[in-house]
Amino acid sequence: MGVYKHKTLFLLIFSILLSKNVAVIAADYGKGFAAAKAGDYETAYAEWITLANKGHMEAQASLALMYRKGLGVAASDKTAVEWYRKAAEQGDASSIFNMGYMYYKGRGVLESYSTAAEWFTKAARQGHAKAQGALGEMYSNGEGVAVNNIKAYMWLNLAAYNTSKYSKYVGKIKAELAKKMTVAQIGEAQDRSSRCLESEYADC
Repeated sequence: MGVYKHKTLFLLIFSILLSKNVAVIAADYGKGFAAAKAGDYETAYAEWITLANKGHMEAQASLALMYRKGLGVAASDKTAVEWYRKAAEQGDASSIFNMGYMYYKGRGVLESYSTAAEWFTKAARQGHAKAQGALGEMYSNGEGVAVNNIKAYMWLNLAAYNTSKYSKYVGKIKAELAKKMTVAQIGEAQDRSSRCLESEYADC
């Protein structure tokens, strides 16, 4: 019983230390974010590179953006992809989407619509609206996937549901797609959209 008490105390102390470390990491990331917002990319990089090398997902994604845009560092799509991949492997939906974008455009990697579609699908299943819209367009145009108007409409429908910023653009594409579909096909696509949402993207 005494051993159990000591073990419990040790775990309690460890969890407190861990929570303090998390707070420090969050503060360091926040410092970098504030610096970047003020245009001080040198400070932002200094804060984020240390965190990114320790596996901090947000710092990795932020560094990817810096390299992609050439903010405070020499622009490098290849390095951007390396950091996006690290963040994507930890489940960051935006980084997963950006991996798809880089493959779609052939930036830092060989252009591959099929690989882009795979990344977009992963992000779309996390509710990422831009990935859903991109995937909808790919199914509509047959880029990297076989043409499938029902799947295209479903993903565009979900993209419109999940965003207001791009709803007009997505709505326009969806309206053009609807002209190629029957009423039954549109109904099926809408039903699939509902199932997809209800299943939290498990049944899409």
